[in-house]
Amino acid sequence: MELYYKIDCKFGIIFERINGVIKLNELIDFHKSIFFDSKYNKSYSIFSDIRGSVFELSESERKVLYDMLSLSGSDNQRCAFLTDTPREVVSSELVKIAMQHFSAVNIKTFSTKAAAFQWLNIDKNYITDFD
Repeated sequence: MELYYKIDCKFGIIFERINGVIKLNELIDFHKSIFFDSKYNKSYSIFSDIRGSVFELSESERKVLYDMLSLSGSDNQRCAFLTDTPREVVSSELVKIAMQHFSAVNIKTFSTKAAAFQWLNIDKNYITDFD
């Protein structure tokens, strides 16, 4: 399991790397660490690389997670999920569907970093720590 984040205040973006088999408590602790980071700003866009991840969450656990995430977003915030497999696409689309009921965060799923960066208005040559 790999859970990593970096907040780039210059570009106003939060980079997340989520990899491996992930359970609810791990995701909650991970996102709490982001929310309580002194550099956190809820208007920052999010680039979430979930390639290689498997979310082991029941339906009730997903609801708990969505409730927590809905409190952290803002109306003009964008969140881009980077995926490799159909299973990862489904996971990101479930988040998108659930969040539509709680938040105005704009969520999209991408299969390439370049497309996600373009949508987030980040230079395609920007280097993240987990490239």
